[in-house]
Amino acid sequence: MGLLPFSLAEGRLMHGSNPTIMLAGASIAIVDDHQIVAQALQLLVDGHGATSEVFTSGEALLKRLPESTWHLILLDLSMPGMSGLEVLEELRSRRCDIAVLVVSMHDNPAYVRRALDLGARGYVRKDASADQLLEAIDKATHGLPAISQDAARCLIARQRGTKPFPSRAEILVLREVLQGHRARDIAVALGISKRTVESHKARLMQYYQVRSTLELIRCAEDDGLVRPPASAKMNV
Repeated sequence: MGLLPFSLAEGRLMHGSNPTIMLAGASIAIVDDHQIVAQALQLLVDGHGATSEVFTSGEALLKRLPESTWHLILLDLSMPGMSGLEVLEELRSRRCDIAVLVVSMHDNPAYVRRALDLGARGYVRKDASADQLLEAIDKATHGLPAISQDAARCLIARQRGTKPFPSRAEILVLREVLQGHRARDIAVALGISKRTVESHKARLMQYYQVRSTLELIRCAEDDGLVRPPASAKMNV
């Protein structure tokens, strides 16, 4: 049966899919903690001849990785636990040669550039049309770059000058801040000096151009960099 295209942003099917793109024989892993989005992606790729597996976290994907035969991983960036960027870092450290296509709502140039720097084959927004998604998936499975027009515009903006993306060490510090921990406690937990903790936090505040911890947390959450627990108490 033919597949009807859909909008991932709305989670519904719509008419008019491109029947010329087939993914026959492709094995695809879908990593997204939003069930509707994951099911929509699975419906799309399976309806065009692929076989797929869905994972709701990066940790689950990595656990399955040693016995996998995937040709492509469709990866969200903002997830509980490991972020998509952290998954990319881990895949690179394992020298994994499976192609990765990021499918995310983020259009921040720093996110696009960082994902590509970490080895992603391409980058597509979740509100792309079914045809755009299929084209990107088809390219990525054939070893070609698959960057949507929106992502390409982000890269152009990046080249015009934006600040370097926060480092893994800075993000780890930020997560500790989200838990309400103070600099001295963060230093002990991460095995670094209190001065280093303060330096990382200062760089993050400069990145977001904010003056308080509360503003920093709000910006990082809005940007999808971290997801604070509902019970977190912040020391502002």
